[in-house]
Amino acid sequence: MASANLWVRMPRYPLRVNNGDAMMPALIAGTGLGILPEFFLREALESKQLERLLPDWSIPLGAVYWVTPPEGQLPKRVEVLRDYLIETLARAAVAEDHGVHHSSRDAPGGSSRRGPDPSSER
Repeated sequence: MASANLWVRMPRYPLRVNNGDAMMPALIAGTGLGILPEFFLREALESKQLERLLPDWSIPLGAVYWVTPPEGQLPKRVEVLRDYLIETLARAAVAEDHGVHHSSRDAPGGSSRRGPDPSSER
């Protein structure tokens, strides 16, 4: 199957990947089934390139852990990232609790679960 600059070759053996960017072209080409976070699939589902086979089933959501050295000042960029992730993932978790779906730009990783506040562990 060819598109403007992309060729997808159907494998003759089981294809296993651990990267959503690598899996998406294979899924769209019809090579099989896959389980990916909502943010990877949203556009392909909306454009009917992919079809959700089991709409009432999902895998359990995981947790997000923030790990930093136990002592010392964190670089400002690390603090900014930490604060952004805490705010964004907390907002996504509240929305998820209320059945609200956001675009992938609103919540990294699609959906999330609340975990311990990483700033309280410093």
